[in-house]
Amino acid sequence: MARRGQKAAGITLPALRKAVAADDVAPVYLLLGEEPALRRRATECLRTLVDDGESPGAIVQIDGSRATLAEIVDEARSLPLFSLMAEGVVRIVTVPNFDKLLGSDETEEFLAYLADPVGATCVVLEADKVDKRKTLYKAVAKTAVIVDCAPPTSERDVSIWIEATLRNAGYSIEPDAVAYLLQMAGTRLTVLEQEIEKAMLYVGESGTVRAADLEGIMGRTREHSVFELTDALVKGDQESALRLLNILLDDGESPIGVLAMIGWICRQLVVAGDLVASGIPRKEAMQGIAGRWQQRGEILDRARRASRGALARTLIGCAEADLFIKRMRDARLGADRLRPARGRLEALCRQICAA
Repeated sequence: MARRGQKAAGITLPALRKAVAADDVAPVYLLLGEEPALRRRATECLRTLVDDGESPGAIVQIDGSRATLAEIVDEARSLPLFSLMAEGVVRIVTVPNFDKLLGSDETEEFLAYLADPVGATCVVLEADKVDKRKTLYKAVAKTAVIVDCAPPTSERDVSIWIEATLRNAGYSIEPDAVAYLLQMAGTRLTVLEQEIEKAMLYVGESGTVRAADLEGIMGRTREHSVFELTDALVKGDQESALRLLNILLDDGESPIGVLAMIGWICRQLVVAGDLVASGIPRKEAMQGIAGRWQQRGEILDRARRASRGALARTLIGCAEADLFIKRMRDARLGADRLRPARGRLEALCRQICAA
């Protein structure tokens, strides 16, 4: 049975799955974070409480950008007749874009609901960002279970997420394939999720995703452009790097997506520089970095020739480019709006090639 007094702050998606499996369900959740893939999975997890195909109206969605708080309360309190004989949660009310309601002046009824929620209803509020100064948010934070749906902050966390996603679906993935995914798709979970779904369909009953499988399903033109760009950066070939960068942008790749690829190779070069400086054997050093095996050797050779300080500064350049692009509307696709972001990425490529 659900424990209506349960409260938490920032539980993870695995923790949510564990609680749902144990029937330890809260009456109100807030899925908070900018990663749509995590919010979607959390919602799907909670929907399993009632999604048996036999209870029409057991799942209701109310868009917070068009609804009122009173409408949400009405839905949460409106229970079907069959619920009178049922135990536990029998209805899910999901509210995407809940952040649009935080500035509402008509909060009294909703605050009253938070103080005494309906045990048979699970209200699932969703928001990518919130103003934590708002009175309504403070009330929700005190009573709801907050599920952390923020994007992972490191490649290691994304790698763990990739492996867990496949493992939960009954598949496995080789380390080189994880590195390939990160190099090709960056760290955006929504993009990675799409590629993982295609990979599972591709490998079928074999159950193991290999780098060769990913090469077969990810676009060949884009694949070659990505590999050629990272190879050019490793070699310090500025002319080729700039040409390939512009090919990717002209073909529709977002500046943030290209920056993810550039940042990935910069991190490998910095790690390689540390490994070279440690004096460990070459084969062991190659095992300490990611990417295609042949490229790892080239990364080590470049790190040996480059200035470690200059390589480290490329990571600062990546962070500054990331902030610049995300702050500007020019990060969106479109020939005219793309120009400042393109210029910033070109300057970053020149910095890497000169390191």
